[in-house]
Amino acid sequence: SKRAAQLSFAEVVRNSDARKQAHCYFLRPEAEVSEDRLGFGLVAASELKANTLVLVERRLLEVPEFLTPRSSSEVPFCNMGVPLGILPGALFEMFPSLLAALRVSQNSYAPLLMYGLGSVVNHSCRPNTRWVNWPDGLRALLTREEVAAGEELTISYSGSPGQPAWQRQLDLFWRYGFWCRCSACSAQSVAGSHLRRPGFLDSDALRKQVDSELQASGLQALEAVPLEESYKAQLKNLLPLVYLQTFMVALPILGLLTLAAAAFAT
Repeated sequence: SKRAAQLSFAEVVRNSDARKQAHCYFLRPEAEVSEDRLGFGLVAASELKANTLVLVERRLLEVPEFLTPRSSSEVPFCNMGVPLGILPGALFEMFPSLLAALRVSQNSYAPLLMYGLGSVVNHSCRPNTRWVNWPDGLRALLTREEVAAGEELTISYSGSPGQPAWQRQLDLFWRYGFWCRCSACSAQSVAGSHLRRPGFLDSDALRKQVDSELQASGLQALEAVPLEESYKAQLKNLLPLVYLQTFMVALPILGLLTLAAAAFAT
């Protein structure tokens, strides 16, 4: 069988066995992956109540090739404040390790923690789902509120819901290279201000539910992934991008220092 890193996105979306190899489990048929001109997303296939358990994933040590960017055409213009969009696409095709490093940077959760199919869940400053994480590397996606059939499931990529819209947009562009146009940003409102807060399930009780459903599906043998091991693996994968971005930031600074030194010498 293929390793998780070698699976294509189509395989993971359409094939439950491939999802198992990538440690991604839809526990119910209430959600499905959709595609439009802007890319992929996760949508509700039926009406969902608050606290519906949608997806369960295990942390990965490798970098799945089905995550974006899958090619140079998907490289974001900006990543961590560095304008990668000015670089020729051939550079990323020539060095696949750069694309892999970008996948870590663009898709990792709580820096350097990699997961699989949950990475297609798009951002909204008014998210209708949330992640629940456990120390052994398992996480679950739950709805925060009622979600209508056909409505996209979203999470928040930003950790500052109280920020004004312009600040959230700048933060997201600096970090991920996209300009947020969600309903909260379009209305220039404070993120999260509309959210109904259902009684969130206790983490321990939720974990028992997850383990029970995984066991009922024959998926109970989920090996724990140590946090330190995850950090080490993904930091190693991220290094090519760190080197490139350091060079891009240092080069103009060195140029300015050289010009200043030359001007001072004269």
